[in-house]
Amino acid sequence: MSEPPQETKKDGDASQIRNGVIAFVVVLALITIGLALVAWALASSAEAAAASVVVVRDLVIIVMAAEFVVIATAVTVLIIQIARLVNLLTNEVRPLIDTATETVKSVRGTAEFVSRHVTDPVIKTAGALGGLSKVLSDVEVVRKVAGFIMQAVVASTPTSAKSSAPDPSHDPETELPKSGTIHTEGGSESSATIKDNF
Repeated sequence: MSEPPQETKKDGDASQIRNGVIAFVVVLALITIGLALVAWALASSAEAAAASVVVVRDLVIIVMAAEFVVIATAVTVLIIQIARLVNLLTNEVRPLIDTATETVKSVRGTAEFVSRHVTDPVIKTAGALGGLSKVLSDVEVVRKVAGFIMQAVVASTPTSAKSSAPDPSHDPETELPKSGTIHTEGGSESSATIKDNF
């Protein structure tokens, strides 16, 4: 099986670091050995090396002066860049932060306004409509139950009570016979049926 890519990358990074440390130690050892050899050569022949030491000293002084000029220039550029950064933060970033803060406050105010004037009334209306629909469905159930009770009461009453109660629309004097003879005003009878009369 092959190793996952992350472990391979970690191994590669570790080997690069190890190789860099080894190279640094080798270079440092070579410089130390070189300086030791130069010091031994100068010490062994001080009179002959005096003229070359003066030249090397003068060259080192010139290099150090050039380095001082470069360092002074770099410090000056650094100070200028810091001044520009402070100017940028003061004049450009601060207004951006202030504008962002105002925007956040505006959004917060808008959200509170919408919550107060839109969301809350919608929620209250939805709750009221839900309650009303529940009440109406309960009323419908009560109406249906009352209808069933009335049907049960009507069904449980005896039929003799129905027949003994007089029918208010029934008038025995105007009642027509169902069949047989019809009495007329003169007392004469006719043997026609109701069907013949209609």
